[in-house]
Amino acid sequence: MSESDVTVVVVPRERFSGTKKSLESIFTHTEMPYKLIYVDGKSPNKLGRYLEQQSRTHDFTLIRKEHYLTPNEARNIGLELVDTKYIVFVDNDLVVQKGWLEALVQCADDTNAWVVGPTYLVGKPEDGIIHLTSGRLSTKVDESGHQRLSQKHLNCGRKLKELSGSLQRSPSGFAEFHCMLLLTSGLRQIGGCDNALLCTSEHLDVCLRIRDAGGPIFHEPKAVVTYTTARHFLHWYDLRFFLWRWSESSTRSTLNHFRDKYNMANDDTFIDNSYSWVTSHRRIPARVLFGLVRRLFRGPVRIQLTQSLDRLLKAITPKGKAVAP
Repeated sequence: MSESDVTVVVVPRERFSGTKKSLESIFTHTEMPYKLIYVDGKSPNKLGRYLEQQSRTHDFTLIRKEHYLTPNEARNIGLELVDTKYIVFVDNDLVVQKGWLEALVQCADDTNAWVVGPTYLVGKPEDGIIHLTSGRLSTKVDESGHQRLSQKHLNCGRKLKELSGSLQRSPSGFAEFHCMLLLTSGLRQIGGCDNALLCTSEHLDVCLRIRDAGGPIFHEPKAVVTYTTARHFLHWYDLRFFLWRWSESSTRSTLNHFRDKYNMANDDTFIDNSYSWVTSHRRIPARVLFGLVRRLFRGPVRIQLTQSLDRLLKAITPKGKAVAP
């Protein structure tokens, strides 16, 4: 395996406070040669200085923009500089385990896959809670001529140790951008990532287009990673970026674009479920307050208070390309 076979591109997902743990896990648990491109979208100055120092120490390419970046925007910025056979996108809240990159590349080499996804854990790595192994993704055209889409995360919520030895490399319907290996030429063939998808369904879009282009998608169980969830917001810069990332306007714009792109009906269940998920996720910083409203109030009062909390979150959400903290 030569140095020029794979480039890891790290992009911001929804916060900055997991950056050091994520980056250091890559340095610690990656033994094969690789190139690294880090795309930094307006991280706080202290973290920016850390990344600059790490880029000199570990000799990787650091691209810093003085405004927030959506994940797809950051991925396309990184893609422009990639000159290797494979590109592996990694979110900045991801922690990898030993042998992760070797396993992904070996799977791609063995299967000629255009996409390879690892086993995704969620939360704390030591807990071993599975977010996704392989995924099912199906589409069909209904009687009205609209496309219907459904997806399923296999083994979601199970303990990895319960499945030890039983998981096998297999074709998959999709992988997720928490960590995704792609054939660079294949990604370029389909036009890269869609910058109009601001906050959700980015991975499904890429996998649908790669599937349509005839590219195989695989799950490689020997590669294990964990995306660490944002349960506490102790830093103002995390809160601002999080709310910007999952804003109401971005959500509506993204889902309207996705619906139109795939000729989906206005009442499509996938679109409705995606909107509900993002709305719930956006409320995480104020989950205690939303929880109190649910427990203490009913009917119109509950609705009014919930709407007031949503308006409060919207009021503190940065608009456009916010000023660096």
